[in-house]
Amino acid sequence: MNFSIDRDILLENLNQISRGLPVKTAMPVLNGIKMELTEDDLYLTSSNTDISIQVIINDASLEVRETGKIIVPGNYFIQIIRKINSRKINISLIEDKIVVIKAERSEFKLNLLSAHDYPNIDFVGLDNPLTLSAKTIRSIIRETAYAASVSEKRPILTGVSLKNTDNKLTAIATDSFRLSQKEIELDDFVYSKEDINTLNFIIRELNSLRKRYLETKDFNYVIRGKRLLPTSFKQKRTVNTNYAELINIYNQRKNHRLKEEWQDMFCKWCEELPYFKEFLEAR
Repeated sequence: MNFSIDRDILLENLNQISRGLPVKTAMPVLNGIKMELTEDDLYLTSSNTDISIQVIINDASLEVRETGKIIVPGNYFIQIIRKINSRKINISLIEDKIVVIKAERSEFKLNLLSAHDYPNIDFVGLDNPLTLSAKTIRSIIRETAYAASVSEKRPILTGVSLKNTDNKLTAIATDSFRLSQKEIELDDFVYSKEDINTLNFIIRELNSLRKRYLETKDFNYVIRGKRLLPTSFKQKRTVNTNYAELINIYNQRKNHRLKEEWQDMFCKWCEELPYFKEFLEAR
């Protein structure tokens, strides 16, 4: 393994996976950070058997000279990177046993941990994951986790149960004495790569129709644009009214400058209502 990378980029990602390093563990190799370098990306992994964290660095500052996979002592490695002041860091190996960290005016050497002893952690990719904002997740944990058990006698009660049904996420925690529950409605917005391509096509067509309308003032381009809009943009509302109120609106809008929307559509619709013209003449 031999590569160089921007110090700030590396430190930022190390701070993220440092939360996965154990305080105490029966497997000394878990005190290390797994670094796997490919032709294009650098994978950093940490685990304490309860949680596992992996970050992928794909930055312009990453210069790969030789690929490889190593396990570095986690806390020592992070402390060294924090103390380095230079912008660029070069990391290489000596006989696959020692990692050398070079900066402008400093050089550090660390003995590696055995890569063969590190557990195989499979980060499974999901085709249709549930995506929540960080604010929503914090709210769920804050309002339910207080009722979870702190006793290890029944480990299942130390967690928060999450259930997603009918576009509703339900979080439940209990310690057999207290019970907390929180329900949130999920946004019904599941999309795929094909949906994004379709949306980009609609945006391009709408911009084209808008440009033609501004050039020609032909309202047919506006109508064609409305037909392209997704259904969610065409939501309708039911309005309760009476003829007296409707006639007032009609009189206010019959000479409106938006001729197509008010005069040609709304006012003509009013005139087609039963007995509307008779009420209008009577007033």
